[in-house]
Amino acid sequence: MNFPKWIKRDETNFIVVHSSLTKGSDDEGVESMRSLHMRQGCVDVGYHFIIRRNGVTDLGRPIHAIGNHCPQVDEQSVGICLIGGGDKNRKAKAPDYNIPQMESLAYICLSLVRIYPEAEIVGHNRFSPESKCPVFNIPDWWSEVSYELKQLHKTIHADQFPLFDELQKED
Repeated sequence: MNFPKWIKRDETNFIVVHSSLTKGSDDEGVESMRSLHMRQGCVDVGYHFIIRRNGVTDLGRPIHAIGNHCPQVDEQSVGICLIGGGDKNRKAKAPDYNIPQMESLAYICLSLVRIYPEAEIVGHNRFSPESKCPVFNIPDWWSEVSYELKQLHKTIHADQFPLFDELQKED
């Protein structure tokens, strides 16, 4: 596969959380999301991270590249997609994310906030109110977990966050 020449973001003001709106039994990953996005006319997968049902995180676009996940803020955001949250017709339903997914989301958000301290963590529905994506309230979730994450961060050294170092590298 020939990868496109990525355009670097000048600023990162948002970390946007999405839902794939797939059934809880579907375990899509970066390849299926890439195929879906390319059928929709994108040059590659639009997200930077895809969190699978088992909590494993697939890397999508390079972290420094402009995404293709939320037109209003693509040029100033990082996109994370949780697999699930929908029904067989990709319609939003009650959140069905599991503990490993939510732990991965918290870990990625913590790592990204260390890289982009001014970035606000938001749901896709912040910019597309007609969308229910990601099917739960991101500001409420982040306020619930951020205190614990900040306390954890104070007790763990930065070298114990390998994702942080990996994300700092540019391809």
